Amino acid sequence: MYRSIGAGMNRRPPRSALLYLVVQTQGIVGIVAGSVAAAFGGLAAAPAGGGVAWVVAALAFAATVAALFSYGQRSLATLRAAIRPIHPTPPDEMDAPF
Repeated sequence: MYRSIGAGMNRRPPRSALLYLVVQTQGIVGIVAGSVAAAFGGLAAAPAGGGVAWVVAALAFAATVAALFSYGQRSLATLRAAIRPIHPTPPDEMDAPF
């Protein structure tokens, strides 16, 4: 069962892992952490000029979000590998309503 506050519940894995991760709590926290890193990076690079500060802020945001999402994906992969369903859903019921 794949569930999320933002994505609902489904028996199949999400089509877009990135979108699924963004609507989860850890994805929202990753975006906020990336924004904070961008603010600090931009402020630290402000004496070098406005353009440089924006580039540093964008790079800090992208690097932070990519690192946190990568860590989240590895954690989910480890968790999924460890879970063995007791009563798996039969293939003909995968798309049936709950």
